[in-house]
Amino acid sequence: MPTKIFLLLVLASSGLYAQNIELSSGILRNSFYDREDQNTPHYASEYTPQEGVDIVLGIDNVRFDWYSMRFTLGYLEYGGDFKIEEGGLGGSITKAGAIEKSALALGIYFLNLKFFNRIDFNLGTHYSFLLNQSDNVTSSGWRLIGPGEVETWENEEVELESKQMVWGFSARLAYDFYLNDYIAISPQVRGYLGAKREFETVNFNSKQYSVSLGIQINLNGTGKGEPRTFSF
Repeated sequence: MPTKIFLLLVLASSGLYAQNIELSSGILRNSFYDREDQNTPHYASEYTPQEGVDIVLGIDNVRFDWYSMRFTLGYLEYGGDFKIEEGGLGGSITKAGAIEKSALALGIYFLNLKFFNRIDFNLGTHYSFLLNQSDNVTSSGWRLIGPGEVETWENEEVELESKQMVWGFSARLAYDFYLNDYIAISPQVRGYLGAKREFETVNFNSKQYSVSLGIQINLNGTGKGEPRTFSF
């Protein structure tokens, strides 16, 4: 699947002379989330957001006959703190810590609307490919190992393995300030909601959501005077 997506991006790039090329950078506020597992007694989770950065190269207004699409390729740094507790009658485990990741991100936007030739709204899918991870995670808890015998441990280091690829849904809203017919500066906000859990580790069902605020520079290959086709 990633290979097919990459080939699609390369094919789209072959017509760069007629497209809108964009470069943006922003501050990313990220957190993880999950849906508390009702099948696990005494389950609770807490997540604390963390700031990161993103740098994104975009190709907008890629035409396929009457249909236009938007592609982005970016570098992300994101992370967050967490505390997850689960247990039952035979014991309880608490895992807590912080994790930071860097990833290569590919965005494919299928719904691309422009209003009043200045306001952009984009909606699509977003794929992240893990580059690096650093974490500090510990486990504490207790469990029954026999009649009247209880084993306890505190702040034991544990490994947290991330998935190599995750995906979710991404939306973007921007406002274009044109410096001339071919160059624009666009403040923008991007949001991402993960659809696939971030970790391989059993009982870590955490997914990612983030909001990014940034500035984008647009090199408009078509000129602002030429209306764009709405994509559905």
